[in-house]
Amino acid sequence: MIQGRTVYLANLRAQAEGDIGVGGATLATAPLRAGPLDELPLFTHPVILGAGRPLFDGHDEPLKRDLLGQARFDQGVMLHRYAVRKVRA
Repeated sequence: MIQGRTVYLANLRAQAEGDIGVGGATLATAPLRAGPLDELPLFTHPVILGAGRPLFDGHDEPLKRDLLGQARFDQGVMLHRYAVRKVRA
C-alpha cells in the first residue's frame, strides 16, 4: 500500500506545480526512502513523553541534508527545514 502511495506522489509531483506536503511517520518514510522528497520540514514540540515511536518507521540509512532555515513558534515549538541531498549510487 505504501509503495503505491510513493508512486502516486512521484507522479503527482511530476505533473504539479508548487509544493506537495506529506505528513505522518509511516507515509513520509516511503517517499524519503524512494527519493522524491527534496525538502524535509521537522517540527519539534517540547513535550516529554518518556516513550514513543521513531520519527520515521523503518528508516535505517543515514540522510544527507542541509539546514535551510529554522523558526520558533508559540509554546516553544520549533521548525527546522532541511534540503534533502540526493545520494548517487
